[in-house]
Amino acid sequence: MLSKAELQHELGVSVIGRKLFVFEEIDSTNLCAKVMADAGTEEGAVVIADHQTAGRGRRGRTWVDARGDNLLYSILLRPALSTDDLARLTFLVATAVARTVHATGNLTAECKWPNDVLIDGKKVCGILVENGVANGIAQ
Repeated sequence: MLSKAELQHELGVSVIGRKLFVFEEIDSTNLCAKVMADAGTEEGAVVIADHQTAGRGRRGRTWVDARGDNLLYSILLRPALSTDDLARLTFLVATAVARTVHATGNLTAECKWPNDVLIDGKKVCGILVENGVANGIAQ
């Protein structure tokens, strides 16, 4: 696993990654990010782990990783989106990942509805967007 300093250097920190929280093992990066969001942690915080003991997928499904074999991270964002826009956010993030994979790795990546990115028909990425809504605005 890259060190916190190496990650910040590679990210060229602007907003995302200004605050990095790096763990060898954690229950869930998403759960940690949610707790941080509830505590008022600033936008752009990134939670990274080498292994999750209680990772989750869509609909609360268990997601199991092999230690050190995956990129496990959650990014805390506070987008000004309506509830209608939130419904599309997961697929938009998957599309952005697929385009980035193509642009940086010259690989053909495709999106599988609603939250997966595939290369050569194999899943390489799953997106889990979790949010709260207050007065019709994403939190």
